[in-house]
Amino acid sequence: MIVSIHVATGAAGGLLGGSRAAAAAIGPVLHFLGDRIPHQDIDSRRFEVGTGVLGVLALALVRGPFDPATVGAVASAVPDVEH
Repeated sequence: MIVSIHVATGAAGGLLGGSRAAAAAIGPVLHFLGDRIPHQDIDSRRFEVGTGVLGVLALALVRGPFDPATVGAVASAVPDVEH
């Protein structure tokens, strides 16, 4: 799954959860579910990392680094860090 999609779904989940704790809990679940959807990864690691980082930075700048949307985005994207 494209990292920016994990960031976006995590942010949405964080907003719906309404708290940082809920966002941190739902982020990995959304990541798992997103990876179950048939998809083709993009071959450019640079693009993947760049779009993911920019998405999280944009959320942090607009909503704040501890906003549930930002926390959810990070929590949903973090499982791909090992790549």
